[in-house]
Amino acid sequence: MLSRAFLTNYLFFSISKCLKVPRSSVQTIVRKYKHHGTTQSPYCSGRRCVLNSGPISTKCPQSSHIHKVSTKLPYPQSVHKAPISTKTVLRELHEMGFHGRAAAHKPKFTMFCRHLTLEQWKRVLWSDESPTDESGFGRCQENATRPNA
Repeated sequence: MLSRAFLTNYLFFSISKCLKVPRSSVQTIVRKYKHHGTTQSPYCSGRRCVLNSGPISTKCPQSSHIHKVSTKLPYPQSVHKAPISTKTVLRELHEMGFHGRAAAHKPKFTMFCRHLTLEQWKRVLWSDESPTDESGFGRCQENATRPNA
């Protein structure tokens, strides 16, 4: 009904007054109707496609392909004191059971965390853990420090 009223050149104010709805709601619905041709938003699941001049296979990159590099060699990196990916740490935490806890304060994964080694990740503060030496992920007094580059 709203789209028919818009097509017959009614003003937003008169439509909102007639239907007893806010004018901003009328504007939003009309904007959706102009853009999509219907008042409902289209169902968009997943990552949006990037249109470029490349082949069709590169237009919609898979997000799972991006993280395959960090899953290949997590252990040789720690032996050579190289940085460990935050995705590797998140995966290991998920396997240890640190997921879905609303009260737990996990460390913020920032650009600083990209340069942490395995020994430095062991010194990161965890709010829901008591000090332990077995896992190395217990609560301790100091935060991780930036490695010497």
